[in-house]
Amino acid sequence: EGNPLAKYAVRDLFGHKRKVYTLGWSNNGRKLASGSADYSIRIWAVEPHQVSKPERAEAELKGHSDTIGHLAWSPKHPEILASTTGGDKSLRFWDTRTHKCSGVVSTSGGNTCLSWSPDGSNVALASRDDSIAFIDVKKNKAYKTFKCQKEVNEIWWGPDTSRLLMSTGDGTVDVLSCPQMEVLWSLKAHSSSCYAFTLSKNSKYLVTAGADALMTLWDLDSAVCLKSWYRLDAPVRSLSISADSSLLAYSTEDGLVEVMGLRGGEMLHSTSLRHGSTDCVAWNPVHPVLAYGDEKDDSSSRERLGAISILAPPKS
Repeated sequence: EGNPLAKYAVRDLFGHKRKVYTLGWSNNGRKLASGSADYSIRIWAVEPHQVSKPERAEAELKGHSDTIGHLAWSPKHPEILASTTGGDKSLRFWDTRTHKCSGVVSTSGGNTCLSWSPDGSNVALASRDDSIAFIDVKKNKAYKTFKCQKEVNEIWWGPDTSRLLMSTGDGTVDVLSCPQMEVLWSLKAHSSSCYAFTLSKNSKYLVTAGADALMTLWDLDSAVCLKSWYRLDAPVRSLSISADSSLLAYSTEDGLVEVMGLRGGEMLHSTSLRHGSTDCVAWNPVHPVLAYGDEKDDSSSRERLGAISILAPPKS
């Protein structure tokens, strides 16, 4: 077998003037969106293999007045993107064919995380006060707000419209019914806060990461914990499972980005970021290509420039 990433190489995409906080691939795997502390979103057409010259952004989307905290593409439409910030009290929709904002929803503020419904008609938006707002995409309007009794870290709507998953400050991933928002079951993954979770493309596997420096792997059909890994040095902040469900990428608080076999747990790739740590690692949903955030010192100013690193195989 050998290491499937042995011939992979990293290239950096530059354009953002400040740190990149969120990354998302369109559902067809053709476009990558990046959101930054420079208040802008950039759209990149990333080749799914190594290239002689790194890509440049094909568009810059402006309109937010705060750091882009989270963005996500529509699961049904490869050109429609949603984004939100912690500070400017808005959820924005973008059409990347025209590079224009196609809708703005005013929110109560402190937005942390958004998730599209699997049918693409609604967006759930979590905020710092542990409430989740439900937004009708066509009407650009919130139609329901639910106040959670726990600290909400991340949310994901799926695998169908009747279920919503959320990671909590209690260390659980709760599966809630939608729209009733009753807890159907609660996966006790961590002894302290569960920061992040990710699902495989077929929604069979769930991996969680927590403040206790553990990662846990679950079979979602049976709600059984298959495995846990202990990252001795620092907690994991972001996770992503490859399109074929064979690889798990994650970033740690001490500035590592690593890839391991999902079932075997064997370490396949480890790299140290140039600065700090990143909260975004994302496998392409179609191709075996990984994107993650990094920063680079700017020689002309004392600022650091936001970078997006692309880990990709040779052109076959």
